[in-house]
Amino acid sequence: MTAIRAAATATLLVVASSASAAVDCPTYMVGDWAGRGKVEFMGATEVESAFSYRADGSYASVTKFVQQDGAWSDPRKAEGRWSAGPGEQPNACAVNTTQQGEGFQSDFTIDVEVIDAGSHRIMGLVVTRR
Repeated sequence: MTAIRAAATATLLVVASSASAAVDCPTYMVGDWAGRGKVEFMGATEVESAFSYRADGSYASVTKFVQQDGAWSDPRKAEGRWSAGPGEQPNACAVNTTQQGEGFQSDFTIDVEVIDAGSHRIMGLVVTRR
């Protein structure tokens, strides 16, 4: 029992120390990500999103959301450029995206909370590597 407690404590210390370490944000963000769930935006709207952050700084996304009538929207595609740096917290990245799609253009920076090497939280939505 003592060995199990010691192993559990050691594991917690490793997780805690890695979570508090600064994240190499550009390296971390490169890849394909996807998530589905409620976001803390526009009244807790449910979304389904896929994002590609490429090493050359290009960006692409496809997002659908639940509309007021309860039906899913058509996919909304966007392409553009991205960059990332340290966020407000040690386990966060500030991700800037300049994108445009059919009928819209945006330039924004948002904090991404790093959960682990394969997942992060953005506006309350947990997104995982694909």
